[in-house]
Amino acid sequence: MAGFEALSEAEVIRSRNYTAFEIPVRDLSLPVRAESRMDVTEQAFIESAPPEDFVVSLQRAIEAGFGVRVPTTREAAELARMSSRTLQRSLKSQGVTYREVLDRARLEYARSLLCRGDVVLAELAVRLGYSETSNFSHAFKRWTGVSPSEYRRRN
Repeated sequence: MAGFEALSEAEVIRSRNYTAFEIPVRDLSLPVRAESRMDVTEQAFIESAPPEDFVVSLQRAIEAGFGVRVPTTREAAELARMSSRTLQRSLKSQGVTYREVLDRARLEYARSLLCRGDVVLAELAVRLGYSETSNFSHAFKRWTGVSPSEYRRRN
């Protein structure tokens, strides 16, 4: 983090549920020094860009919090810097509910960890906000048609 602070007068804010970089507006027009540029391919750069879709952005933000806390609708709205009602209206206009976005995020996160094979189901269930492994297993089977153990075996 010190590297960002040394970049300019940027301040790293750590007192929130997320890390933020506050960069003075005057520094945004400064050229990036050559030694601080990363050597990345164009494809990697494109893949690192934030999603343009609001629902996908929200899903990724939810996934980033797994293992720490599964955000409530109110907390997700705060992340998006809007009221809970505005979040619900925005999602409704996209044809989804917060619960559906949360379930998609849980499914994607579970799939990625199940494919790794080194995570115990009970630990995965807790990371995803389930109090019981059986509740997670039932939800996963509802989403995919197979149990988490079967999914792990197949993948």
